[in-house]
This record gives sequence, structure tokens and C-alpha cells, in this order.
Amino acid sequence: MNKTNAIGSNWKEIRKELFSQEEIHKTDERVASIRKKLKKKERTAKKIRNVHEY
Repeated sequence: MNKTNAIGSNWKEIRKELFSQEEIHKTDERVASIRKKLKKKERTAKKIRNVHEY
């Protein structure tokens, strides 16, 4: 059995150790932008499905 040592107890702790505050902020902005685009695509797809149902 392989044993590994954990870097931290959770992602937030590890992230603070590995990345600067600026890198974290930029990444969070990218994630928010991608989520916004995905939600917009989901709404569009739902509208298209609703149109095709009738």
C-alpha cells in the first residue's frame, strides 16, 4: 500500500500556500466568468427545447 503525506487539510489551505492572492483572485474571476457563460448557454438550450416541444 502506498502512503502519501497530505499538504493541507483542505483545498483552501493548500491554495493559499501554493498561489499568491493575485493569482487566486484572477482564477476566481475566470471561474465566475465561465460559470456565467455556462448558465447563459443552459438557459438558451432550455428555451430551444421548450420551443421544439410545442
